[in-house]
Amino acid sequence: MTRHLSWLLACLLLAPALPFAGEWERAYPRSKLSHEEPRFERRINELYSKGIQPLLTPEERHAVASVRFRFPLIGEVAQDPTDFYSGSRDGHPFVALPVLSLLFLEDLATAYAWLWANDYSLETIDEYIVMLRYRPPKAFPNGHYPAPLRALHIPDNALDDHQVDDLSLRFRNTAYAFILLHELGHVFYGHKGYGDISTAKARRRENDADRFALDVLRRGSTIPMGAILYFQAQAYFMPNKGQLTAEGRIKSEADWEAYLNTKLTHPLTADRLEAMALHLSTSARMTPTASERETLRHISTRLYHVAEILKDSDLQACMAVVADRADPASLSPRRARDKPGAPFERWCQNKH
Repeated sequence: MTRHLSWLLACLLLAPALPFAGEWERAYPRSKLSHEEPRFERRINELYSKGIQPLLTPEERHAVASVRFRFPLIGEVAQDPTDFYSGSRDGHPFVALPVLSLLFLEDLATAYAWLWANDYSLETIDEYIVMLRYRPPKAFPNGHYPAPLRALHIPDNALDDHQVDDLSLRFRNTAYAFILLHELGHVFYGHKGYGDISTAKARRRENDADRFALDVLRRGSTIPMGAILYFQAQAYFMPNKGQLTAEGRIKSEADWEAYLNTKLTHPLTADRLEAMALHLSTSARMTPTASERETLRHISTRLYHVAEILKDSDLQACMAVVADRADPASLSPRRARDKPGAPFERWCQNKH
């Protein structure tokens, strides 16, 4: 990506020292998380018993038979609101699906569906997530991170529209299914913690778990539409070579590779997104209906686009600056552009 030299230098000099993380519990009152926990527990267990378990082979079903689903209000990592993980406790494997993370993703699905159905730009979702990455809580109304529906000005009655309700449920449920199967893939393959293995091996494990999830979903002809929202959110929260780290700025490809190989156990890298995009585009060629092929290709294209953003260090540096200066009021719905393409390039060009 070409940048005017003075603007690029300004980006590098003015980027926030470190991205903000944590305090997600203030986006939703704890009372709301407690209230929502039984609903999510019922929904995830129903999704597993009726939608996922019948798709598993006897070998897979046996391997994950002892898995327990846990629903803490807030995740352990607390680096971003897409905190899903698996592990082992008291001799039993578990998959943790924090209520805050489930609710955040559900709200993104509702926002995506309402904006799409009303012909509004979807770019505000990307901009909102990047603002969360770089803006301090005090920069937002009431001094804390806003939940997606409020930040994006989605009306309270958005789900009264049957088209929005149906589309949001498909995004939400396929996102939950992919996440659940990804974590079950770790259990199936016997993946343990990341403390005593190389980061290269950890990334291979993530790719294996991704393929496990996509393969099981394909058996049920389930198109993982919601994976777009999940990976967009996760990608913009992950460290990348255009942003500062605790050790300083990533200055070269060698620095970035060193950081990947020593500091991050299982990052969402461009290579991982491209592998999933390739897997989906290959599946599209074997899908019988035209509408399903088109949807799979759309998801594949979106994942490739996010991968391109992750690989563009100049754009990442610019995003950090613009997001740090952006007015949250700019997230109000706006009409879609005639030529979608690369939203953050326009964001940077329009606001530097």
